[in-house]
Amino acid sequence: MASLMIGIDFYDTEVYVGLWAEDERCAKVFSVDNISDTDSPDRIPLFVCVDENGKYYAGHEGVDYSIKRQTDGVSLLYGRNIKENVTVNGREYSVTDLLAGFLGEVLGAIKRHFGGASIARLCLTGSRMNPVDEARLRRALEIIEFPREQAVIINHANAFAMYMLHMDEDKRSKRAATIDLDSNGAGIYAFIPYDTKTHAPSHVNNVDASENIPNGLDSIKDPEEQVKLFEEVVSTAISHNLPLTRLFVTGKSIENERIKGVLRKYASDNFRIFSGQNLYSSGACYMAVAEPSKEKTIFDGEVFHTISLEGYKDACIDAVELIPAGTPLEKAKKKVDVIMDGTDDLVFHVTDQRNGNRSVCTFSPDDLQVRDNRTQRLEISLRFLDVETLVVKVRDIGFGEIYPASFRVWEQVIQL
Repeated sequence: MASLMIGIDFYDTEVYVGLWAEDERCAKVFSVDNISDTDSPDRIPLFVCVDENGKYYAGHEGVDYSIKRQTDGVSLLYGRNIKENVTVNGREYSVTDLLAGFLGEVLGAIKRHFGGASIARLCLTGSRMNPVDEARLRRALEIIEFPREQAVIINHANAFAMYMLHMDEDKRSKRAATIDLDSNGAGIYAFIPYDTKTHAPSHVNNVDASENIPNGLDSIKDPEEQVKLFEEVVSTAISHNLPLTRLFVTGKSIENERIKGVLRKYASDNFRIFSGQNLYSSGACYMAVAEPSKEKTIFDGEVFHTISLEGYKDACIDAVELIPAGTPLEKAKKKVDVIMDGTDDLVFHVTDQRNGNRSVCTFSPDDLQVRDNRTQRLEISLRFLDVETLVVKVRDIGFGEIYPASFRVWEQVIQL
């Protein structure tokens, strides 16, 4: 029996589903009986209804049940719900429980659709995915007893990266960007391909473009103002990512004829523009397949710089790598002990893997205690505050009983 690899994209009040087609080696959208709309087979309303016996109805089936029985349902916006609990048909439910019911119904329908096939791997993504969203989705998967090791959760920037990495060589080797429109504003994700000259890995730049449209483009009632603000977002996406060859635009607003008119102005033979909603579910599906990337890649949320410390190695001065580029931000930390030899300077080598640029940062703790050479022992702690900010912390830990520690601490913030 077949094993399914599935990508699901949570987008405002709807979800989009992608399935790995093994015979064609690509991600494809598919329809699911009762859950998906036949007019848009990949789209599932993020809607759930619960009957008096506690049975969940999801997607269009939930909408139909609500209408026929004249009962209430709820459209779930996972982490964006202000309330943790909601009332449906006079009963209070946890939003996480309702989300679990929705996921259980959708995944159950998918398995039935494919004759009872099992799900080998599942990837969930979503617009503006944040820690609250991820925690709630994780808990929902636990409630339906979906194996944790078979599920992964990523944001739209990473889903876009996975989509690009699985394109053919010609498309993958050129710059592309996405404008992600939703009810919380606009995001711009730019895919910068692997550089064969500098060996800099592929990566995705993420820019929040929501300053003027915090509640989404559709919330702006003045047509001229709407077009003006959208043109500013498009201009930002293009001008910040030259030479750009392809621009994807996602979100409900793309159905607006005025918005389509703006996009037509920019399109040309050398600059292609695409619109639609299947990009992120396809990217999530590629992540579910978990095939190795065709080249080195740094994803959104991973550090772009390799940090090394200068010191002796095999009797020669060398730079010893402490934190490599591509380390997830939450894990980008390191602690080492060093013995100073003929110097009070700590020399850090920084390599920006996006362009190969190298720099040196020197940290000289002031007023170190005077000790014999090679008896000055320091504890060095490194951690990234964000992808462009490194904190270096130095602590005097002494040298045994001969030179007891003062435990004095020095700290320096380095903007990379």
